[in-house]
Amino acid sequence: MQALVRGTDGNFWEEGWDGNAWNGWHSFAGPFISAPAIASWGPGRLDIFGEGTDRQLWHAWWDIGRWGGWEPLGGVLASAPAVAAWGTQRLDVLVRGSDDQTWHKWWGQGAWGGWEPLGGVMTSAPAAASWGAGRLDVFVRGSDSGLWHRGWSGTAWGGWEPLGGYLVGDPGAASWGDGRIDIFVQGSDQTTWHKSWAGAWNGWETIGGVLTSGPGVATWGSGQLDVFVRGSDGAEWHKRWGSRGWSGWQSLGGVLSSVPGASSWMAASNVIAAVPYQQQIYELSCEEAALQMALAHQSLSSSQGRILGDLGVDGRHGYYSGSVLRWGNPYVNFVGDPNGSEVALTGYGTYHSPIARVASAYGANVLRQGQGIGASDIYRAVLQNHPVIAWVSFDWRYHPPGAWLSFDGAWVQYQGPIEHAVTVVGVNDSSVYVFNPWFGPQWISKGSFEAAYATYSSMAVVLQ
Repeated sequence: MQALVRGTDGNFWEEGWDGNAWNGWHSFAGPFISAPAIASWGPGRLDIFGEGTDRQLWHAWWDIGRWGGWEPLGGVLASAPAVAAWGTQRLDVLVRGSDDQTWHKWWGQGAWGGWEPLGGVMTSAPAAASWGAGRLDVFVRGSDSGLWHRGWSGTAWGGWEPLGGYLVGDPGAASWGDGRIDIFVQGSDQTTWHKSWAGAWNGWETIGGVLTSGPGVATWGSGQLDVFVRGSDGAEWHKRWGSRGWSGWQSLGGVLSSVPGASSWMAASNVIAAVPYQQQIYELSCEEAALQMALAHQSLSSSQGRILGDLGVDGRHGYYSGSVLRWGNPYVNFVGDPNGSEVALTGYGTYHSPIARVASAYGANVLRQGQGIGASDIYRAVLQNHPVIAWVSFDWRYHPPGAWLSFDGAWVQYQGPIEHAVTVVGVNDSSVYVFNPWFGPQWISKGSFEAAYATYSSMAVVLQ
């Protein structure tokens, strides 16, 4: 986690969190006349943007161990910039122009695009967030001092919509996953106010503090938020949301002259320690072995037999009724005989929801579970020391999924006889390290992993 601020000397100052402690303040050359913006589009990558004394946009970057120099990107700014990254090699920068409307510039396919006007009447710097590839959400304070929002869907811009509230300073925004956005503002009572989107907009809530700036916000994983503000003493203050709810406010010191900027970034590679390898002891207990390994990272022990018992085993065999395969429901329990055969339709396995249910029952912290969890989200989790149970094809190739009709009347995604699960415990620039319950520990190329992982619609369970 990196926190970036503008100091009283006009320079940008950075302080990093390594997972255990803050590492002290470090200065970047300036001067700049407003708050910084910071984003990361991949492991080991940081991009920093600032408004120079010439009122144009300036950019510098850190890329796996070295800083690039400052480069001018033009424009005529009337506020601090905002930046979001929706994927590798993609950056979207938003600014308030001299005409008080929102302007947009982007980096993609190895080059900068031109400046694009987005309209509106701004009375603050913008905030920006992205909850998925091709998605961009922009937030500003309007002339009514309320929060306004405009979104890019991947093909077109929507119109500006009012979200209410009464803002004193610039808003801050972040997204911790698909379909999730969190907005923070400085209210008229000088405290921090919060609003979130998760399929619909929630109401405003205060999380306290005494602010003399708008907030900066960053996320480093599902369900994780870090909020940074300038307090009444001029220092930077920090508050965190995680599995235990909101923390108290913590002073990070320093003397700030602007809104803090924040971003999360990661090392380029990692192998999670304290995950013991376990082989599957039944013909089809790969999911149970994968969970057994991931649980050990939280010092929780169990056997594959106990996990099967707690999952529930529907031992009925599958059969064809005409051209339709009928079988049990792996979204509910284990389907078939754990020592059975996929080929003979006597045994199959289970999917994410029963595995997550049992993990939670054992006291594990399940950060995320379901289908549609992108491979990049898995890499990010592993880089942050979170083991992941991933459903893959047994032969590490992509297979178009089919379906069967379960005995309880639900259609179940199916591709067989290749269903398999592994525990992902490492990642680097080109490969993924898995504890494969059948073959043992393996480094698999990212291309092969992503093809196999796509077979079951990107199904995973991410543990603390």
